[in-house]
Amino acid sequence: EGRTFDARDSATSMPVVIVNQLLARRYFGSQSPIGEHLLVGSGGTHTLRMLRQPMEIIGVVQNSKYSSLDEDFMPEAYFPLSQIQQNVAENTAFEIRTAMTPAALIPALRDAMGSVNKLASLQFTTLKQEAGDTVAQEHLLAVLSGFFGGLALLLTAIGLYGVMAYVVTLRTHEIGIRLALGAQRSSILRLVMRDAAIVLVVGIAAGLLGSIWITRLAKGLLFGLTPNDPVTMGLAIAAMATVALAATYIPAQRAIRVDPMIALRYE
Repeated sequence: EGRTFDARDSATSMPVVIVNQLLARRYFGSQSPIGEHLLVGSGGTHTLRMLRQPMEIIGVVQNSKYSSLDEDFMPEAYFPLSQIQQNVAENTAFEIRTAMTPAALIPALRDAMGSVNKLASLQFTTLKQEAGDTVAQEHLLAVLSGFFGGLALLLTAIGLYGVMAYVVTLRTHEIGIRLALGAQRSSILRLVMRDAAIVLVVGIAAGLLGSIWITRLAKGLLFGLTPNDPVTMGLAIAAMATVALAATYIPAQRAIRVDPMIALRYE
């Protein structure tokens, strides 16, 4: 909303400022802050020419995080460099936009700055690298969590398959009796699959309720996801349902193909 800084915002023009959404909402409510004036007190890392002077708000930008992903949004105000009175602070960063590959531009920038001041201590990095360094720890934790989560899913699938297959195997004698009494093999298969589906639905419902409660404890570790992300939940449910139904269908198919007399003698 509004505009960004441009050539109109010089050292002699009216002081201007751009604020983030949180600051705008906190001090101006639901009304647009564009054209309103903001008064900045003393303090901070820069000496501003417009200190204690009303500054016109010319734009509103989205809230941003600067240190880590788990920090809260803070009210922020941005000032044009041309209206900062003294030398630029040591921690000031400049953003350079280019149509080239950003990393390929760094040597040329370093040579250009060296020709002006060989003693200048400057650090160049791409935005992608800077963002990657910021979330390096979170990325490592995500990889480890994904690995152990996948391992847990695999072990769960193996255990679930074993249990469901064993339950169907225990019904081999029952299946033999039904076949001996004239039941169709397809109807027996549907019966076994229906019983397995009932157990599956109950298990998924219980697991879903438990996961909703547990994921609330991990809310602070999630970035870009809600605690109960529907895609993640859906994939987990689909995986467990597929394993459970396969674990039921495969041994059930073997059981109904067995000769009824053999099935009747099965212990």
